[in-house]
Amino acid sequence: TARAWAGRCARSASRVIVETEELKVLVARGWRIREEKIEVVGLGVDRALFRPRDREEARARLGIRKDAVVLLYSGVLDRTHTLVPFLTALREGAPRGAEVHIAGDGSLRETYERIAREVSAPVVFHGRVPHAAMPEYIAAADLCLAPYDASVFPGGEVVYSTLKVPEYLASGRAVASVPSGNIRRLIRDDETGFLLENTVGDWVRFLSDFPTRERLREMGERAGRSVAVPGWEETALRYLAICEEEVRLAAGRSR
Repeated sequence: TARAWAGRCARSASRVIVETEELKVLVARGWRIREEKIEVVGLGVDRALFRPRDREEARARLGIRKDAVVLLYSGVLDRTHTLVPFLTALREGAPRGAEVHIAGDGSLRETYERIAREVSAPVVFHGRVPHAAMPEYIAAADLCLAPYDASVFPGGEVVYSTLKVPEYLASGRAVASVPSGNIRRLIRDDETGFLLENTVGDWVRFLSDFPTRERLREMGERAGRSVAVPGWEETALRYLAICEEEVRLAAGRSR
């Protein structure tokens, strides 16, 4: 019912704004809206918060070992970005010195905790973390995770503009995610992160040939220097420009 009503409202609007090119195609087809009526404005990053920070200082404040290989997931614990394949793969073996830190909560937490009890590496559940505190957790990481399950999205593609991936990258950390939708444009495979399918087999292969901490550090530094994601100010200005154009057009039509 909500989708049908949203489609009706969108068809009656003079302009529709979406987050990604993939979502534009989906909205045009699903709601029967002309593509020229749809504008793409990507979400931004709060660069005052999400910027490169010192790893050792962050670990000291969070009580994480200096020499640990920290793999971090942040966000909701639900089906759209399921950690089940990743945690299951850890049963086969974890990188030496690895620690998994999960900052977030959701409906799948109990499932993750059950699987984690069978994993040799420590898996730490931090629960809900305030948004303003997340940069410290990201700073403490060697590799950040965004394991989306593309199969639960319309058409089997991650169509929306994920926030966690650009926030990880802007913080100067390498990211492992899936080769789907806008994520392909955000992560340069083997340069600023890794693109792999979110399956047990793919995670087993990745973890068995895990990159060194030095390589991950270099990839993260490259990401922090080169991530092409707008700040929220740029996003806001683009929205404002579209609204001002619509006001001018409406004024012209009323004359």
